Amino acid sequence: MMITAGATCLLLACAGAAASEPVQPPRETEPPMSSPLSASEMSPPVVAALVRDGVRYEQDLERQRRADAVRGGWLVARDAASGHKLWEVEVYPNPCDAASPVGSPAIWFARMAFADGADAVVIENTVGGRYEVDLRTHAVRQTAGPSTRVPEAKPDNRPSFD
Repeated sequence: MMITAGATCLLLACAGAAASEPVQPPRETEPPMSSPLSASEMSPPVVAALVRDGVRYEQDLERQRRADAVRGGWLVARDAASGHKLWEVEVYPNPCDAASPVGSPAIWFARMAFADGADAVVIENTVGGRYEVDLRTHAVRQTAGPSTRVPEAKPDNRPSFD
């Protein structure tokens, strides 16, 4: 293929025009580059925090950003005025498996309310589990729904070829 002098000038002119065009700034409506949830995973339901006697009770949505990467299943109590964490408790285990190529969906809180006549919080999760957390002892009791217990690991009795 042979390029003539006229074609070379045309190519250079086009390249110069493209180089002199202003660069468009990024749009403000673009989503952030990273997110704690994958694109295929649903966001957790919005569950309002509960406040009683100067303590705010809420699902710990920050835990998934820490090294243990557990999503959902933890109740945290914070001082309502300062936001300082007072205590936290695992309400139910979350069987999400970060090592799995497909992954497992997170189990989030779906509803939260103070128990009638008791110093406890009742929590329902997104798979129908219902739990009661005693606010004095932090003891958790499952009252309804499917079990979210992770089965015990079985010993690996296969021969080792190391």
